[in-house]
Amino acid sequence: MKGLKDIKKRVNTPLIAALILEATAVILLTAAFCVPPTGVIDPSVLAAVGELFAFRSLWLVGKAIDNGRETKVTHGKTTIEIGDGES
Repeated sequence: MKGLKDIKKRVNTPLIAALILEATAVILLTAAFCVPPTGVIDPSVLAAVGELFAFRSLWLVGKAIDNGRETKVTHGKTTIEIGDGES
């Protein structure tokens, strides 16, 4: 059982999940180019890819907060800053 505990310590499940989300987004974009009409990406595919990348970004923000770093997220005119403002 000691080996199983060592493996669990080394495996970073959220990172693996984030990489799966990224791979899924890339596969969706690639497949969108291959199906008729060729070279046209449907807006629903773009929306799905945007959501997949948003979940990945949220994971990165969570990791930064866990590590005590200041975090800034900007989208359009909206900016969210997380931290105490001290360096």
